[in-house]
Amino acid sequence: MKSKDWSARRLACMRRRVSAGNRAQSYYATAHQWYAEYLTAMGRFDEALTEIRRAKEIDPLSPNANAGEV
Repeated sequence: MKSKDWSARRLACMRRRVSAGNRAQSYYATAHQWYAEYLTAMGRFDEALTEIRRAKEIDPLSPNANAGEV
């Protein structure tokens, strides 16, 4: 399996976890933070910024979410 295939599958899995359709995960700040870290590693900075901001909306006092955006 090529690493590009793995990345696409991992991204699809992470998207499902933080999608609005999955109510339990959509309100889980840590999932958005981890997804933001993944998007950053993939070079998708605008999307990562959106996800870290969503994490901060969900849990404004989270040290991890607040460390993600400078």
